[in-house]
Amino acid sequence: MSYKLPPNVPVHALVKFADVLHGDFGAQVKLKAEIDGTIEHVYLPGSATDTIAQLLEAGVVTAMPDTFPAPGDRRGVPLALGHRDVVLTLRKPDPRARAQLIVERNGRPPAPVAAPASTPIATVPPRAPSLAEALNALTRAGAALAEATCREMELADERALVKDAAIRRLVETGQERSATAAEKFVERDAEYAAHRRKQYEAVVARITAQAAYEVAWCSARALAGADHGAA
Repeated sequence: MSYKLPPNVPVHALVKFADVLHGDFGAQVKLKAEIDGTIEHVYLPGSATDTIAQLLEAGVVTAMPDTFPAPGDRRGVPLALGHRDVVLTLRKPDPRARAQLIVERNGRPPAPVAAPASTPIATVPPRAPSLAEALNALTRAGAALAEATCREMELADERALVKDAAIRRLVETGQERSATAAEKFVERDAEYAAHRRKQYEAVVARITAQAAYEVAWCSARALAGADHGAA
């Protein structure tokens, strides 16, 4: 039985082995690691490409594999290990948000989540001193939420086109023999992987903008009630 990472809880792991397996949702990284004195098998969430990129950055693995396992291949592709003493954190600030895997060397604090360049994460506005200012803040928060929502929809609309282009590149460069095979490993394409990361960032930006809007709405409502009571 595989070990499930608990959300928002840093898990200390001593990695013994790592490989890439092909599962129901495509290629995925699996770790064999010692956790709390027990050898566990941990399937890391997310695409294999994104996960290996994090493992490379943390120095846990030393190279991207030349190939990923074919569908149905249960042998997997082993990864060359470097640093083995790590902390795994499944960051999920909101129950509705997509979980984000953070891989750190043991002893380093978790890195802060960077705001996406294209859609800056909104900040929660301070409470306005007057009803007029609160209504203006509510209007601005609504505009920011609309912009973040539109950006998320735009990236979702573009995904099919980006995926088709990625499949063509994999076939044309000889990395895969057919479009059917390429579709199984499309996450290996750098441009497609980058687009998926933009989609994840857009979701975070939209949820944060929604929170800022709700705070502004509550502030305006509270001040409206206070003004009404004073009158």
